[in-house]
Amino acid sequence: MTSPQIDGEIEFQFNDNRKLLKIVFSCEATEKQYDYIFFYRPYNIEQMENLIKLTPFATFVEEIKEITFQEFWNKYNEKEHSSKKKAEIRWNNMSKSARIQAYNYINKYKFNLPAGVRMKYAETYLNSEIWEK
Repeated sequence: MTSPQIDGEIEFQFNDNRKLLKIVFSCEATEKQYDYIFFYRPYNIEQMENLIKLTPFATFVEEIKEITFQEFWNKYNEKEHSSKKKAEIRWNNMSKSARIQAYNYINKYKFNLPAGVRMKYAETYLNSEIWEK
């Protein structure tokens, strides 16, 4: 976030679960500006969208980290039956947006698996695109 009222920027960092990790001030801010940011601090991405609406005088730029196949492979962590080669081929053919969605959906997918049901093979998970349903 940048603004004509500050000399520098304020960075909001979120984790894979879309929750706020930290706020980094790369500027000199007044006490009033700090109070504003901490009063309206977004605890998740949805609240960040509200902060953007509440702060029309500021400029927000979203930077999305590129997620590598290895990061996906390690987080999905079904290596016993999955084919790394097939999963990586599928991963490489996906858009950046689809990769992010697939990666971010892993925790929800694992949490919602019924007891006794095994995870899909990694390549099947990617091919099924269940994060879009």
